Amino acid sequence: MTARHSSLFSIGDVVAFETNRRELTGTVEIIDYRGHESASFKGCDWSYDIFVEASPDFDGGPCLYKHIPECDVRPV
Repeated sequence: MTARHSSLFSIGDVVAFETNRRELTGTVEIIDYRGHESASFKGCDWSYDIFVEASPDFDGGPCLYKHIPECDVRPV
């Protein structure tokens, strides 16, 4: 079994990621290890649930974006 690396981000980190429409900024709320499902997450071991306080995808309301692959997340 291959050793996995630690997640790059921690709960509470402010990060940026892109949706199909735009780049968003939010806070990491949940960190998931993808394990055997990593192939469906662009080969990333980790994914994040990221809370966006004012999401343009939901008329400026709050939204929790689920399972954002680590390779799609960057620090702000």
